[in-house]
Amino acid sequence: MRKTSVRWFGTWVLWATAASAAGPGPLARAVQPFVDQGQYAGAVMIVVSVDKVLDAETVGFADVERGEPMRPDTFGYIASTGKPIIATAVMMLVDEGKVALDDPVSKYLPDFAPRIAAQGAGGNGELSAPAQPVTVRMLLNNTHGLMPDLLPTARPYDSMPLAEHVRDLTSHPLAHEPGAAFVYSGVGINVAARVVEVVSGEDIEKFLRRKLLTPLGMKDSTFFPSNAQLTRLATSYWMPPGTTKLTATPLSMLTQPLGDRKARFAPAGGLFSTAPDMARFGQLFLGRGFYRGHRYLSEASVDAMTHRSLGDEAQKGVPQIPGVDIVLSYGLGWGVAANGAYFHPGLGGADIGIDATRRFAVVLLAQSGTQSSFAVRSVVMKTAEKLYLTPARF
Repeated sequence: MRKTSVRWFGTWVLWATAASAAGPGPLARAVQPFVDQGQYAGAVMIVVSVDKVLDAETVGFADVERGEPMRPDTFGYIASTGKPIIATAVMMLVDEGKVALDDPVSKYLPDFAPRIAAQGAGGNGELSAPAQPVTVRMLLNNTHGLMPDLLPTARPYDSMPLAEHVRDLTSHPLAHEPGAAFVYSGVGINVAARVVEVVSGEDIEKFLRRKLLTPLGMKDSTFFPSNAQLTRLATSYWMPPGTTKLTATPLSMLTQPLGDRKARFAPAGGLFSTAPDMARFGQLFLGRGFYRGHRYLSEASVDAMTHRSLGDEAQKGVPQIPGVDIVLSYGLGWGVAANGAYFHPGLGGADIGIDATRRFAVVLLAQSGTQSSFAVRSVVMKTAEKLYLTPARF
């Protein structure tokens, strides 16, 4: 077991580099077989307690073809792993009394008026108001019923301002009555980000930068990568169905060039980051909203986000994913496991898992959106549990 007394991230890169020189650590050894078999490109992995870096390792490649190794500061697209960050922004406004979770979204966005098609024996398919309004809570727990535009001609979700994106969403009929079913998607978080913009008077990027990212020291977390950050961007890989070879895959779901503010608008769920940045965010939740002498979230908000928020009927729609912690439910921006841990993977292999009972968090920064991603996550989490299970370490 590797031990360290590193408390803050100012020196963690030096420590991780020294540890690497001494040979692969336990997390790297656990993941290396996936790299050797060509199923996985590589990852940066960090384990933290509330105030310490317990382990920091790299494995594999940021670019397989060039043989470029993963490095502690490798930069990557975290996709849906950014959803808890957007949810945190909403809960900050809840703590300030500016937003209420069970308020209709239309209280904050007056033009938000989604419709639903009449169903059943007497239904004729005409659109009408749903039986109950979409609430802020429903945006965060995927029970809102909103449907994205999935036509081939649809614009990329990050190529329009959030206000326009929300109008586009409400032009399509709801898939179900609000609150009646769980259907995982990114559109609820997008609308929630728009609520933040309207209530705060700032666009979501500025709000996050001012209230969360800068105070936590998440200097590499951004919607719009700089040229310097893009030089550290790992290549994205996918393994097409029926194949056994990793294929470099451009981030086609995002408008290019990635850093051009004139071509792209700041989208919800479109964050880029690094493993050290995500580890800081994990420490915020391990501290139940308290980080380095400052409270960012109330404990009540942390509890609301990280415990089951679904009714019994909606709960039936939560997928059970084999090979990882058994999914129990969904909170507000977080998936909730049967053992009480909470987590959020992202397209492309980024992941954060927080075990509040054992009091450690595990972060993966990867760009391998392959069939092995969940298996790697499971191996890393289980290895971390074996190493850091003893409460006395904290």
